[in-house]
Amino acid sequence: MSARHICPSQFAALDEQLPAAVSGIVFERAFGEHGDALTHIEPAKSYAVAACTAHPVHEHFRVRTFALALAAPPSAAQLPLLGELMYQSHASYSRVGLGSERTDMLVRLVREAGEGSGLYGAKITGGGSGGSVCIVGEASAAAEASLHRLLAQYRQATGVSPYVFEGSSMGALAFGTLHVELTRQTVKQ
Repeated sequence: MSARHICPSQFAALDEQLPAAVSGIVFERAFGEHGDALTHIEPAKSYAVAACTAHPVHEHFRVRTFALALAAPPSAAQLPLLGELMYQSHASYSRVGLGSERTDMLVRLVREAGEGSGLYGAKITGGGSGGSVCIVGEASAAAEASLHRLLAQYRQATGVSPYVFEGSSMGALAFGTLHVELTRQTVKQ
């Protein structure tokens, strides 16, 4: 069973049994191989076991809740709920150690602007210790003005002008997908 098949209430009982962190050497002594040919365990490094285990459990629940909220008829509670789920997701991703200083800054600027700005939430997306930040907000002139102020603050603090993608597309539904599979090849000597 993978972590995403455990609901948060079930995980709460298990969470107390997990160590907050474990060193690579302790893991290797206890378990030997970890089953991922592309990942190397560094013996001296400390790995965040509890946070890394909790992230997919809670993220799966957040994603399902987000999808339900999007499918619901528009209401005054919808954008605040979507925004809070995004903030939770971003915080969880950062606790795992995958965030980046600049994406954290953008998310913080959106939170500081507050819901009164027309911006309701933000999170890292695109992954890979950086990537993009997705911001959810009203389709209004006020929200757009808030976004431009936030981008100006970011530009002033970092010297970087972020590229803004606005709206959404049909994505994979329109463009299709590509399945990539890694296979092992044995070299005969």
